[in-house]
Amino acid sequence: MSKQSQDSAKPITVQVSTGERPEFKQPLAAYVYDQHGQEAKRIDIREGRFELPMPDKGMGHLRVLIAPVSERIDAAEPSADRLKRMGAYEPVLHRERDFTRIEVPGIIIDWWPFCFCWVHGKVVRKSDNRSVCNARVHICEVDRIPLWILKLPDRDIFRLRDDLIQVLEKPPIPIPGPGPRRAALRFDPQPEPPAPIDLPAKLALHLRSGSVDLLRNALAENWQLLVPWFCYWPHWWWLFRCDEMAVVMTDEFGNFETTLIYRCGGDHPDLYFWVEYDFGNGYEVVYRPSKYCHTYWNYQCGSEVTIRVTDPRVPGCDREPDLPGRQVVVLSIGRNVAVQTVQSAGMEGLTQEGYPFGATLEPRVDFSRTELLASGIAYYRWSYRRLSVRMAQPPWSIRLPSQSLSCRQR
Repeated sequence: MSKQSQDSAKPITVQVSTGERPEFKQPLAAYVYDQHGQEAKRIDIREGRFELPMPDKGMGHLRVLIAPVSERIDAAEPSADRLKRMGAYEPVLHRERDFTRIEVPGIIIDWWPFCFCWVHGKVVRKSDNRSVCNARVHICEVDRIPLWILKLPDRDIFRLRDDLIQVLEKPPIPIPGPGPRRAALRFDPQPEPPAPIDLPAKLALHLRSGSVDLLRNALAENWQLLVPWFCYWPHWWWLFRCDEMAVVMTDEFGNFETTLIYRCGGDHPDLYFWVEYDFGNGYEVVYRPSKYCHTYWNYQCGSEVTIRVTDPRVPGCDREPDLPGRQVVVLSIGRNVAVQTVQSAGMEGLTQEGYPFGATLEPRVDFSRTELLASGIAYYRWSYRRLSVRMAQPPWSIRLPSQSLSCRQR
């Protein structure tokens, strides 16, 4: 290595000033990342300075963020982007000169120290409201809408304006079918679309403006008008980014909780949840609805979140029954069709009302688990045969993989 390279690789002393807010006395740390925003190293700032390691390729290959010292930040191990969104200050590091002094703006210091938000909830099966244990819940923060608006291309700003004007003048017909829709938005619990409102004269004037900058700022300032309509607009041009903040497991009662960090001077985080479950072959996604209808905008810290999983394979937490003797009892076909309601004598496959079964058959079964396992019977397998006019008794086909008796078919 040349002498010049050795000199450039030496650490430099950097001074950090919070002079714009002289009353701020919290201990600070510098979080040093690589150029990809990963592999963080915390360096405590003592007496207003710290030693910054200089990479061989120069300052431009480092990212440095200044934030209050917090054990929870260290435990979360956030990326550079995540830490910046939480309220850390990232100075501009110039390649062409040594960077030896950092002046933290007062508006950044006003967000310090960070606030903590307790997030808790429950995962249940939508079919019967039974709790779901050992599910993996991903908690993400969605882009804040004002920032998202400011990043939209010009053409989408005008499209967003046109969509807003259309629904304000003539609300759409409510979308039929299940789903939290408006309730999940936490702005208005009513399931119906909001009624037309009278816009302030200034905002109404800006919405008709041909200036994209004026229009963009007006939409960003009045972003709450947009939220109730997200479920009713076409979503193909929306791209909400979602940064993962925590991954937690549900307990034996289906509950989950964590504490998230956010900047005190801003809104509460906008949270989105999705769920995985391990059926024995690794985790699979069992709940991941659209972000538009299922984000908790400006989540109220401490409020309970109930996640209703519709995947029929997900079992409940309740203790599974262990029948006496050696029994296999088919309780129903799916949730609603009892076995005795299925027609026979040439009418197989139809309910007593004459409706055929469609898509998949889902037998729900209880077992004598202890006795069957003691007899060496640890697995079961479903089989079926298709009836037709040409073949009255076709052979039985085994089409479903073997299942363990320890995993109840519910």
